[in-house]
Amino acid sequence: MKFADRLNEAVAQWERVNGTRMSSRSLAFRVTQAGHPVSATYVSQLRSGNRNNPTPALVNAIARVLSAELTRCDADAGPECAPADETVAATVTNRTLRRLLISAHGLSPESIEMLADLAGRFRVAEGMTPGMTADM
Repeated sequence: MKFADRLNEAVAQWERVNGTRMSSRSLAFRVTQAGHPVSATYVSQLRSGNRNNPTPALVNAIARVLSAELTRCDADAGPECAPADETVAATVTNRTLRRLLISAHGLSPESIEMLADLAGRFRVAEGMTPGMTADM
């Protein structure tokens, strides 16, 4: 089953339970209000199958809004659906920290190291221990 099919089934279930229609615009608004900005156009593309690889964070946000279990990939999907760093970032409840993790996703190892060094400097400036990543 494609993501669009799973998404549309989750929307249909929400509509049955709530007795009202959930347009792509309304879903995008609710997901944005829940803390994950997304456009109605992108939601519409996901629902139509024109786009089929949403981030785990978006999938989780949509699932929360719809009060549904929703996954990005089928159980028998290939390596492109293996858990990734962005999956971990999506589980972080602190919105600002989650934003930092998602922003850093995909950076080169050198850039990640510079970001970790910068965070260590901020920690020292705030009177905390540096929290070296090598120690974690």
